[in-house]
Amino acid sequence: MGGVRQRADRLGVPFVYFAGPWDASRYQQIARDSGAGFFALSGWLKLVLGLDPRFTFNIHPGPLPETEGLYSHFVHEAALAAFGRDKNTRSAVCMHFVTPKYDDGPIFFRKEVKIWTNDSPDTLGARVNEFELCWQPIITNLVVQREIRWDGRDPDSLRFPIGYRILREYDEHP
Repeated sequence: MGGVRQRADRLGVPFVYFAGPWDASRYQQIARDSGAGFFALSGWLKLVLGLDPRFTFNIHPGPLPETEGLYSHFVHEAALAAFGRDKNTRSAVCMHFVTPKYDDGPIFFRKEVKIWTNDSPDTLGARVNEFELCWQPIITNLVVQREIRWDGRDPDSLRFPIGYRILREYDEHP
């Protein structure tokens, strides 16, 4: 669990270990039992079904839709391969609402991360992770405060706060 349990205990945050089965009824049971209003999937690699897509979102360590369905080092390998073919100069951190298809919900946040010529999957991954750690709490707060919102059905219903474009600009460092 990577120290998550210990950190949650230290911070007084309820912790639920979810060993499966990973089906809609179990997700819904955890939602009911926890009373959580939002579900932020960070590092969660299972398909999530049965939760309200308006309140369920994912952070993805690569540019979407280019790395849709990929995870971990596979995301960074794909970004570097595209870079090697002169098809890409940046990776990204993306956040999107969750639908019944992997990485298919509307993207509401994309922060680009420059790929350097000497990058490896590990160095790129570490830099992307810095951006994730920096931006995830800020963007999560905007979702929880309903400044970023979606009706759960129509991609055109996605709404952002004023000045949102600044969140999509390229940064050299987080």
